[in-house]
Amino acid sequence: MLPRVLIHTAVSVDGRTIGFDVDMGQFYGVVADWGADCMLTGADTIVVSPEYVADDPSAPAPEVGPSNAHLLAVVDSRGRVRNWRTLKGYTQFWRDPLALVSRATPAEYVEEVRRAGCDVLVAGDERVDLRAALELLAAERGVTRVRVDSGGALSGALLAAGLVHEISLMVYPVLVGGAEEHTFSRLLASAADAGSEPSPVTAPQALRLVDLQRLEGGVSWLRYEVAVPS
Repeated sequence: MLPRVLIHTAVSVDGRTIGFDVDMGQFYGVVADWGADCMLTGADTIVVSPEYVADDPSAPAPEVGPSNAHLLAVVDSRGRVRNWRTLKGYTQFWRDPLALVSRATPAEYVEEVRRAGCDVLVAGDERVDLRAALELLAAERGVTRVRVDSGGALSGALLAAGLVHEISLMVYPVLVGGAEEHTFSRLLASAADAGSEPSPVTAPQALRLVDLQRLEGGVSWLRYEVAVPS
């Protein structure tokens, strides 16, 4: 059985995903009781983080403390993430980081992930097959609820594959303006860059509003159910 998948993201009123300040405590706090046991993200989200630094293999292994309940699963068929030792040490955020790769992922990269003490799940041939990856997470890791903490490319690929059950949008009361890059709709259209098989979203997706809350700072929190194909 496939896990239930929630996309959780913050946008401006004009749909931008960057260029404004997000209260991260509030952002993660509203979904703290959602019961997710896996956080799914893409390689891009890890690599573009301001804190990203590739591991130094000669440095001592990070001290691993008490584990958070979440697994961290990173879609990375192209072997772009090179800080697995560091990720393994961030136990205040997750536990047991693992790479979701394809059969075409270089063997040396798979070994690098394993040498860092992290696991690997293989799903797909040239790119990661997201449906197969979610099935493996459920069967081999007992995952029942997945929160997608990533950009629009991975979110769009999941939506195109009919794998998303809920979209959670935190709408900030700002207009960012500028070019269309990094808008939620534009990013969804770039799903082919997610390193996975599904095509981008090209047709309307039926949504049903299930909750609307006004939060501190004028933020509107909207939750939508997605009509998942049977």
